[in-house]
Amino acid sequence: IQGSMSDIQMVMSARASRKWDGAYTSDAERFLSDMSHKLRAYHILFWASQARRYRILLTDRGLSRMVAKGVLTNKEKEAFDLQR
Repeated sequence: IQGSMSDIQMVMSARASRKWDGAYTSDAERFLSDMSHKLRAYHILFWASQARRYRILLTDRGLSRMVAKGVLTNKEKEAFDLQR
């Protein structure tokens, strides 16, 4: 999974729109930042669902802690709450 996520990030960063000086446009920066956040959260939640030792992250307490640490937004946590 880590290799695939790295591939996704490489493709996104290579294809993101840039200014004439090579810097990312503000839209591209927002997009890449948002996608990095989502991929990081996905990676953590994937392992929480696969490895018993990380299952606590799937509880309300674990999700709340991830919100406090900035791994998830409150809106993302609420989406998980609705699914349980």
